[in-house]
Amino acid sequence: MERKNAREMARLTEGLTGGGTDLYNWFRDATIVELHEYILNVSTTFNPHAYELARTTLEIRIAAEQSESATKLEKQTDRLVNQTDALVGLTRKLYFLTVVLIIVAVIQTILMLCQK
Repeated sequence: MERKNAREMARLTEGLTGGGTDLYNWFRDATIVELHEYILNVSTTFNPHAYELARTTLEIRIAAEQSESATKLEKQTDRLVNQTDALVGLTRKLYFLTVVLIIVAVIQTILMLCQK
């Protein structure tokens, strides 16, 4: 059996006073976009329960997506901090080697001038 879209579900639930098993199952599997479309199409007059249930489901789904996004962002931030620390360490080493190279160049120049 083909899964119903949001508009079809909104039309089917107009006469219901509750939710119904089909509606609950559809909410469980619906995407954020489908839930939003359902909310736009369901009658708040004839079935306020389904409307509120859809809104609550949508809010929960959005919160879950935000949580996943926050977790990904936290991991990427940690990785960026680690890479920045590594870059700072390499910059310090480069600074040290540059100072050593300047000292060697000065010493070599002094030795060349002393030989003449």
